[in-house]
Amino acid sequence: MGVANERIADGIVMENLSTKSIHKSLKAELDFIENDRENTRHMLLDYFEHSGTDEHIRRFFRAGISTEVPIFTSNLLGRFVRARSLVYKKSPEMVVDEKYIDNIDKQNLNTMRRRMEQLTFLLGSMAQLSYYDELSQQVKYETIHDFKVFFLPGKTEPFACCYPVSLRGNARMNEQKWIFWSADAIDPSTGEFTRGQHFLFDNNGNIFSINEDNINPYGVLPILFTHRSPQTRTWWVEGATDLMVANQQVDLGLTQLALANRIDALGIKYISGPWNEQTKREQLPHGIQDIIRLPEGFTFGRVEGGDTAKHINNLKFFVNQAAQNNHLQLKWASEGGDIPSGRALQLMEVENTEQREASIQDIWRPHEQSRYTLDKIILETHGKVSIGDDYSVNFVEPDLTITSEDERAQEQHDLTLGLTSRKRLLEKRNPDITEEELDDIISEADTEKSSANQTTPILPLI
Repeated sequence: MGVANERIADGIVMENLSTKSIHKSLKAELDFIENDRENTRHMLLDYFEHSGTDEHIRRFFRAGISTEVPIFTSNLLGRFVRARSLVYKKSPEMVVDEKYIDNIDKQNLNTMRRRMEQLTFLLGSMAQLSYYDELSQQVKYETIHDFKVFFLPGKTEPFACCYPVSLRGNARMNEQKWIFWSADAIDPSTGEFTRGQHFLFDNNGNIFSINEDNINPYGVLPILFTHRSPQTRTWWVEGATDLMVANQQVDLGLTQLALANRIDALGIKYISGPWNEQTKREQLPHGIQDIIRLPEGFTFGRVEGGDTAKHINNLKFFVNQAAQNNHLQLKWASEGGDIPSGRALQLMEVENTEQREASIQDIWRPHEQSRYTLDKIILETHGKVSIGDDYSVNFVEPDLTITSEDERAQEQHDLTLGLTSRKRLLEKRNPDITEEELDDIISEADTEKSSANQTTPILPLI
């Protein structure tokens, strides 16, 4: 008799790798289709994409608020995420066999690298699929933000993963299909070697075959996982929820500011005095050209709005705190003053730059090595090419704001020490220039320089 599978906070621990047990576990997992973690991840995506965020703010106001002022929304979270994602801002240089470059979609890879970095910071934990595209005959990549993971007893890394074919909002739940992958493993219940599986299934537990015997041809998961920080209590890592809350606070505060602005513009008028049946029937004029005659004993007043400057400063405080906690320094446009120099900007960004270096070593360099190893297995499985184990990545530093004098001094320094050449400097200034054009420019410059040196000085002739 098989051992029942155990549910944990991270997913499901597979105690039995029989096909029947896996199918049963998958159906049970879908009963928990929307838990708190998944709801939070979808809300983070809403704010990152700036899609439907007005609905998240509307619930803080009474019904009918949108008839008075529009709900104010901003893409603050998206800007924060892009500001923190510096590792793949410029595509890295891969030092590897050219046969590998020819068999991967390099443009797709660079796009997915940037998206993967952004979504890892946003969501905390992310997945990336590597797959072989029969049409282009290349390895391609896809980010997966909506997925479920499965574990073997005592293991901290998933041995199986499933993810939806389409987003839940685009299909009815009973039509939703999921893709399942598992790796080769030793069955905990029998101690026997078990091949990994790969198939489609729906919410009713129906299985749809993709390949023969539903076997995973690679033997390993073609899915890699990244986390924005070290895992502690659970496999899943917290995302940028603090920045999302700051975004909500700004949207809420600016909507309130719009209400205050309307109150100040039109005013909320009131009268006070004895209230009886006679005064209750009084119909007082309220147009801007009307003269109001108040009943005896009544006074007229107008409600003023709050201190908007204080309100705005409070919002800035919330945003600054969230930014500083994520190693970002803000300079508000309304603060005035001189434009900061390039050196000042570098000093302001020093924390963010240091975090970039740390994330390269802790997250992205190991991820690049794992992805290359996986790509090698995929290419060899499809009989494309055999590539070696040597692979390294040079992560390109992001552009820093420097003066033209500093740039010329750096170029002269590199030329003097033989760290670069005139041809490479020209190529840096004009990446689209051809080798022939470079040779012509350098040859012309050498000729003019030689002619200038050979010109007879005029003073000795006088």
